[in-house]
Amino acid sequence: MVEMGRALSKAFPSMLALSPADRESCAQDLVDAARASFATDQPHLAIAELTS
Repeated sequence: MVEMGRALSKAFPSMLALSPADRESCAQDLVDAARASFATDQPHLAIAELTS
């Protein structure tokens, strides 16, 4: 997941305001929310994490 923060910062330039560690943490939170969203058929979970 080390490169995920860097990849997301290309799509979401505001992530560049975060430290590298915080970018990775944010990326992991997004992945976790997406997994939970698909597993429970509740798309609002991923959307809420993305907009927060």
